[in-house]
Amino acid sequence: MTALRARGVQVWLDDFGTGHSNLAQLLRLPLDAIKLDRTLLSAAPVDLRRRALIAGAVRIARELGLATVAEGVETPEEIRFARDCGFALLQGHAIARPQAEMLAPPPAAELLAAAAARKIL
Repeated sequence: MTALRARGVQVWLDDFGTGHSNLAQLLRLPLDAIKLDRTLLSAAPVDLRRRALIAGAVRIARELGLATVAEGVETPEEIRFARDCGFALLQGHAIARPQAEMLAPPPAAELLAAAAARKIL
């Protein structure tokens, strides 16, 4: 990942706050941004403990120089909460509906061939 970052590729940690992602990863991995998982955000506007946890994670990320993305923002309350917490970016149906037909990625073989041609892999 360090070599990729040196070539200008940004590294974002998806679904932060679930599974194997934890605070130690923020120090260990060469990251540019974290995306906080939807499961953390869904009840945050009405759950004081969850609000504190998310606001703290955003402050920590900011102190480490990482951008933050709120995933799964679906209601006006979640938009307000995410903005109040200081998220850099918002992602979800309240912002824009996914349009898979317009954003379909090329097949993996094409991506690998393009990466090999640029000597990334």
